[in-house]
Amino acid sequence: MNKPLSYFQILLEFFGFKRNSKYVRHYLNESNLRSGMLMAVVIVALEIWLICRQHEKYIIPAVQSGTNYFTSLFDNTSNFWLFLLAGVAMFAFCFTALKKPHNTKSRLVWLLIASGLLFAYCGLAFREPYREWTTTKNIANNVFLILLYALSALFAIFVAIYNIHVFRTQKENDALGLVPITLFALVCLTFGMKVSFSDFGSTREPKMIICFLTMVLYVACLLVWKPYLSIVLLGIIFYGFSLMLQTMVTQREFTSGDRVNYITFYVSLVMVAISLYHQRYNDAKKAEELEYKANFDDLTSLHNFAHFQTFVADFVKRKSLGQGDYVYLFIDVNGFKTINETYGFVRGNEFLISIGEMISKAFGDEFSCRVSDDHFAVFANAEGMQKKIAELIEKTRLLDEHIHPQLKFGAYLYHNDEETPRRAVDKAHYACSLIKHRGDLHYLEYDHEMHLGYYMTQYVTSHVDEAAEKGWIVPFYQPVVFAKGRELCGVEALARWNDPERGFLNPGQFIPILESARLIHKLDVCIFECVCRDLRGRLDQGLPVVPVSLNFSRLDFELMDAVEVFDNIVNRYQIPKDLLHVEITESALSDDVNLLSRAVSEFKKRGYALWLDDFGSGYSSLNVLKDYDFDVLKLDMKFLSGFRTNQKSRPLIRSCIQLAHAMGLKTLCEGVETSDQADFLEEAGCLRLQGYLYGKAMPKEELVKKIDSGEFKVRIEE
Repeated sequence: MNKPLSYFQILLEFFGFKRNSKYVRHYLNESNLRSGMLMAVVIVALEIWLICRQHEKYIIPAVQSGTNYFTSLFDNTSNFWLFLLAGVAMFAFCFTALKKPHNTKSRLVWLLIASGLLFAYCGLAFREPYREWTTTKNIANNVFLILLYALSALFAIFVAIYNIHVFRTQKENDALGLVPITLFALVCLTFGMKVSFSDFGSTREPKMIICFLTMVLYVACLLVWKPYLSIVLLGIIFYGFSLMLQTMVTQREFTSGDRVNYITFYVSLVMVAISLYHQRYNDAKKAEELEYKANFDDLTSLHNFAHFQTFVADFVKRKSLGQGDYVYLFIDVNGFKTINETYGFVRGNEFLISIGEMISKAFGDEFSCRVSDDHFAVFANAEGMQKKIAELIEKTRLLDEHIHPQLKFGAYLYHNDEETPRRAVDKAHYACSLIKHRGDLHYLEYDHEMHLGYYMTQYVTSHVDEAAEKGWIVPFYQPVVFAKGRELCGVEALARWNDPERGFLNPGQFIPILESARLIHKLDVCIFECVCRDLRGRLDQGLPVVPVSLNFSRLDFELMDAVEVFDNIVNRYQIPKDLLHVEITESALSDDVNLLSRAVSEFKKRGYALWLDDFGSGYSSLNVLKDYDFDVLKLDMKFLSGFRTNQKSRPLIRSCIQLAHAMGLKTLCEGVETSDQADFLEEAGCLRLQGYLYGKAMPKEELVKKIDSGEFKVRIEE
């Protein structure tokens, strides 16, 4: 949380003494450019009107009386032409400074022509009809005239300098860009003071004093100045000009009423200028905040991934990088979840901030970002990269002496600028995912073998919806038989993907990908739908059917209302619920007890038989048997591993079967491949068998053919 400002700091900020950020300075500079462009348009229009007016009122009568036309034109309108050309140069400067891109020859030519014309016209200053240097009034008039030409020439020079600088460096320079704007403001003020001073000192009614006030109004209210500058500069301008009028003009008295009017106008103008500054300043701060949120991560203050992609894409286009000169790194923090669980989220956030600072310090602000959660990305120079990685790994490990978090780095070597940063980081991420659970590896580069796996991942995740819709994903059915008699009593539905482009995909190719991408529920819903459709077809034809067991992934219950979705499909096809068995793996029940407990209870409430799948595949918890109401316990095939040689296998299997029966559970053993295994399981009391001995998973057509031919004898009841 930001510390509250003191009253003194508030005053400093109010009067503009606080240094603005680079973004705010640039915002205010662009605001001045837009205002300057408007101001230039108005000035050019006014000067054209004044030249036309002077032409009709003074030049034509002078020519008719025998005066040379060009002499009369110059004598009566020289200042107007000078101010008009200054306005044109200002418009050209502001317009091209706001226009992107900057590094174009047309921009440079346009600015050089505009500034060149103004500078060339300033050479006519020697032709001006200067007054005799005998009185203070004449001296003041001459000084104003010389100053007007000198400032105009300087303005033209700095317009050219700024644009040559931008063209050569291809970078904006707000500080240098402020010089032409300031010089143009001085040109305006000098022009206003010259015209008004001459008019005030004449014998005519001093109507042209409004010219001075108008120029001051333009400069103070269109352009944005810091409040303290507005107070000081306007004070000097008003006091100096009024003092000049009082001391140098004898034809007309400078009354107390004039002084009151000047002071009132000065105060009003200062208030308007300060108000204008704070309005633009607040707009700039709001825009800066939005810009920050769009480009930076709120927690770590690193750039976000969107900015990283834009910056890196622009960087590689501007630089001639060779293959392998730079490396995309994806960084994963192993142990961060443990830190959150051990110390809480506040400490976890502090830890991520520390990681972000170390990464930024090692690789630079612009070349590093936070992707999400505890994931970071870096575009690193390959030279010296390994040393930086080693230092980061050691520093991260020392951040917590108990947990010792580790950084994992996936790398993808830069190839060419045609590959987007997002795709490159995705490949580095893929390499990183392969060592996430490898304690012995911290760094892995993306290679050809990973390339094949990566594109398989991309293909599966982007085509799963199409595959489900077009029937590329279908259920294969693996037989389940009674141990006594070996008659067919059911089947297990297993997903298969027959792709028109890549052929038959092994389940090991697409199921882990969909689980990792949290898309497995789409596959499972497709299988639910296909199984119910197959059963409905057999039932409508009056043909024999057997119960089908369906696997539910843990993610099914996280990503959708699995019970409701499944029940809606069953009801839509009007399938008897005793023909469908719900299989839930034992490992899923240990992840989110509350979520799975509610789902299991709801399945039982709606009349479905529940099977506990893969019992014994991991670190089995007997509490699962105690806490959940299952109907069938499926012994994992690992129980039969080493059946012939491991003497502990038989008593362990027998004990599990006896335990299940004692708790009222029926039993099924997977992975049965030999008659010896089948005979032992039957003798031990296992009721159902499943494995290659009775058939691999097969298409519906093959299963139906074997049932209809009598190869599989069907018996539903035990």
